[in-house]
Amino acid sequence: MTNSNSNELKWYIGSIKKDNYTINAAMTKLDNAIIFVLSTNGYKFGSLSIALPSKYRIGIESFSSPIAPISFGRKNELITKAIGERISYKTNQLVISMVNIDFSEKEIYKECNKLIDELLSQMKKDKLL
Repeated sequence: MTNSNSNELKWYIGSIKKDNYTINAAMTKLDNAIIFVLSTNGYKFGSLSIALPSKYRIGIESFSSPIAPISFGRKNELITKAIGERISYKTNQLVISMVNIDFSEKEIYKECNKLIDELLSQMKKDKLL
């Protein structure tokens, strides 16, 4: 976890190391959204998704969002959508997620979920959520 000046973003960073890959994740809270980056073996640009919570407020207006997350990019498109939607559901925040995973093993997705839960737990502990 890295934190500098209170006017700067506070990034929560985590990783899980396995024999044939390392999963890296970073998450930060904006005033009105969460940015999440997930990548194997370093930090790389990947598929991008935008997920709205089912109930979202902008100012005094409240919106209900039945739409699925919007995704850009082919590689990891489904997992990027699922991750964005999962974080949005758990936090009731707009979520921008970027995912670049080089492996298609089932186990990696379980590890990704553990890492997401750890980062969200740290953010809740710091009262950002």
